Amino acid sequence: MRLTLHDGEALTIAARDVSRVCQNLWRLAPRQDAVFLYGVVTAETRSPSTGVPLELTAPQSVMMREAVAMLNA
Repeated sequence: MRLTLHDGEALTIAARDVSRVCQNLWRLAPRQDAVFLYGVVTAETRSPSTGVPLELTAPQSVMMREAVAMLNA
């Protein structure tokens, strides 16, 4: 899955890591946009976009970075 973060950085999430990123987003659920991002990631895995990376807002980008960073924690 490819995402474009607010600052223009391209972020790729390997297929094997998607479920863990979703779990991390669910942990962040009390924060604004966490459940929305969970839904976006889930929907993208079920029906991938046409090869165009999804573009995230600044707050969404921060949250996605945090969820991905939690993979290595």
